[in-house]
Amino acid sequence: MPLFRLLLLLLSLLLSALPAAGYSVPTHQAIVDSTWDRHLLPLLRARYPVQLSPTDSAAAPAPLQNSNLDTGQPLAAGTYALADAAHGRLLRKLHQQHFEHLSAPLCRDLLRFFAAGLPPVIDEKKKRKQKKQAREQQETKLALAALRALSPASAMPGK
Repeated sequence: MPLFRLLLLLLSLLLSALPAAGYSVPTHQAIVDSTWDRHLLPLLRARYPVQLSPTDSAAAPAPLQNSNLDTGQPLAAGTYALADAAHGRLLRKLHQQHFEHLSAPLCRDLLRFFAAGLPPVIDEKKKRKQKKQAREQQETKLALAALRALSPASAMPGK
């Protein structure tokens, strides 16, 4: 009887060692491509309706809107702290350079972003940063006033 069990064990080991179907990189790529074509591409086309062929897409501008990628809502001052910091930093840098490299679309975007005014400084947990934030907000306020004085009325949002 022990010989029978030993043979059964050897037979099961031999049968379990048969080659199995592998999961390769081309298989993974095929799965990604089919998911992209069936699910993601229709969603992108619905969200950003642009009639381009694949060969046209390299030459065409990206149809991206200036929106919060997490919520899909348009960006505005006070709605997203990182966007507030980035727009404020950009505006202060342009002001330091006397708006030398300011394009008309960038001017419109900055004026649209700050149309409702500057966002409040909210950072109660980090008291050390409040002075720096207050200084940066004052500099941003001065830069925004200079930008509004510099730009023609046609560049103002809603005009």
